[in-house]
Amino acid sequence: MSGLVAFNTAPGLMSLDLQRRLFHLALSELGGEEAWNEVLEITVDVERTVTIERFNRPD
Repeated sequence: MSGLVAFNTAPGLMSLDLQRRLFHLALSELGGEEAWNEVLEITVDVERTVTIERFNRPD
């Protein structure tokens, strides 16, 4: 199975600029390695705090 990268933000925060920044952050977090069967979830809350979680993808 393939991997998944998910961006979550508080309502009203998502913009094209933020998407670009999160995409670059995701690439940096992956470091060029394959993320087979993994989920990389990047969340930005209302206080603009970024949380990164990486876990195995459920079947």
